[in-house]
Amino acid sequence: MRESGPTAVIPWRRTSAQTRVSLLGSILIAVSLITISIVTTTTPSTDSEPTLVAAQLTLIAVVTASTAASFRIAFGAPHSRLLLLALIIEGPLVLAIAWTSNWTLGWVWAASVCLAYGGGWGLVTLSAILTNLVLRDTMTPGWSLDDLVVTVTMPFFTIFAIYIPIRLAVVSERLVLSREEVARLRVDDERCRIARDLHDILGRTLVVVSLREQAVLRLLERGRSAEAVEQLTASSRIVAEGQAALRSLTDGPTIADFQVELRSAQELCERVGIAWEEQVASSGDAATQELAAAILREAVTNMLKHSRPVRCWIHQTEENGALVLTIGNDGCPSDPTLTGRGTGLRTLRVRCAVIGGALDASSPEPGIFRVVARLPTTPPPVIPSPHPTSLPTVKQGS
Repeated sequence: MRESGPTAVIPWRRTSAQTRVSLLGSILIAVSLITISIVTTTTPSTDSEPTLVAAQLTLIAVVTASTAASFRIAFGAPHSRLLLLALIIEGPLVLAIAWTSNWTLGWVWAASVCLAYGGGWGLVTLSAILTNLVLRDTMTPGWSLDDLVVTVTMPFFTIFAIYIPIRLAVVSERLVLSREEVARLRVDDERCRIARDLHDILGRTLVVVSLREQAVLRLLERGRSAEAVEQLTASSRIVAEGQAALRSLTDGPTIADFQVELRSAQELCERVGIAWEEQVASSGDAATQELAAAILREAVTNMLKHSRPVRCWIHQTEENGALVLTIGNDGCPSDPTLTGRGTGLRTLRVRCAVIGGALDASSPEPGIFRVVARLPTTPPPVIPSPHPTSLPTVKQGS
C-alpha cells in the first residue's frame, strides 16, 4: 500500500515505457474483470432492466476512473475530492449489484480501493467486500464450503494481479528519481565545498591584510616607517600564501581527455536512468579536446541540476576546420534561461572566444535545451602589431 511521508510526484512523461505498459495493463485487467463479471451475470433476466444496465455501465466507468486516479496517488499525488466521490458512489453500486452479478465485481472494487488508499482504509474496504460476498454465498440455497473458499481467496489474487505491477512500476520510478537526486546532491555538495573553502581562504586573507594595512597607517602617522615596512612585507607574504591556497583549490582535478569525460558522463546518465545517445568523431589537438571536455562536464552538470530529462545526446563533428560539439537534453525547465546564464557557461564562452570559437546555450524548442560549441581545430592566425617592434636607427650626424 502507500508509503507514509511526502513523496515527489513523478510526471507521466518521465516514466519509462515499461512503467507505462505496466500501469495501462493494470487498468486493462480491472476493466476486463468487471466487464466479464457483467457479461456472465447469474441472473440474465435482470440485465434488461434499464436501471441495472445503467448502474453496471456507471460502475465500469467509476472503477476505471478510480483505478486510474489511484495511480496518481501511488505516484505521490494528493487525494482528490473527485476520487473520494467516485469511491463513495462505487461502493454502494458494487454492494447492490454483487447480489445478482458475478463475484468479480466486488474483487475489482476491492483492488481499486486498496490501490487508492492502502493501509487501514484498504483493509477496511477489502473486509467489507469479503463480508458482502460471504453473506451472498451463505444465503444462496445449496451453497458449499468449496464455493465459500473460492469466494474468500480469489479477491486476493485479483488484488495481486492489479496491485503488484503498479507497485513495481512505482518502486522502479522512485529508484530512478532517488538516483537522480543523489547525482544532484553530489554536484551541490562539491559546489558548496568550493564556496566554503573560498570563503575561508579569501575571508581570512582579506581580514588579515586589512588589519595590517590599518597598522601601517597608524605607524606612518607616528613616523615609525621601519615597522610599517615590516607590516607591508608581512601583508605581501600573506597575500602570496592566499594566492597559493586559491590556486590549489581552483585547480582541482584536471580534465585529461575528452573520451574519459565522455565515458564518465555516460555512466552518470545511465546510473540515473537518462537515455544516452552519442555520435562522436575525435578530432582537434589536445587543447581543443580539453576545452571540449570542460564544456561537456559543465553541460551535463547543469542538466542534472536544473533539468529532468528522459534523453541526452552528444554529437561531435568536424565542419570547415572547426570542431562542433552539441550537447542536448529534453528536460528543459519552463524558464530555459535558468540553465544558460550560469558562471560556468560564461567562463567557457570567454575561453572559446579566446581561441576564435563560440559557444551558444539556448532552447530551440519547448522542452529542449542545447549547448553548441564551435572550436577551431587550428590556432587563430597571429595578427601583427601595428606598432614597430624595434626602434629606427638614428644616424649619427657630425
